[in-house]
Amino acid sequence: MPDELVAIAVAEHEAQGALFKDILKNAGIEAVVSSDNALGFVFGIAVMVNREDEERAKEILKTAGTRQDEASLSSAAGVTVKCGKCKKLVTFDARKKGTVQSCPHCFEYLDVPEE
Repeated sequence: MPDELVAIAVAEHEAQGALFKDILKNAGIEAVVSSDNALGFVFGIAVMVNREDEERAKEILKTAGTRQDEASLSSAAGVTVKCGKCKKLVTFDARKKGTVQSCPHCFEYLDVPEE
């Protein structure tokens, strides 16, 4: 998976996250599902894709009847941080501003800035 991941949806539980990942895989989009413990997503399970696949992946999940409305899909976009350890870019949900999260590539702790 290339360097920059963005969260495109937040699943309510691991089974739903796995379903989203399978839907995207069947459409030719590689996805990563991160549990609460890995990235600290308090509100569910993050479904992440490469930035270049972001819009297409959102549309696929929306049209697949995954109950993701525009608000929940757009709220997944947020703050991009470059990891100091692995140097990869990671985008966190806007709700994570001002918190400490883990890099999904190397698990280094990252400060997510307020702005």
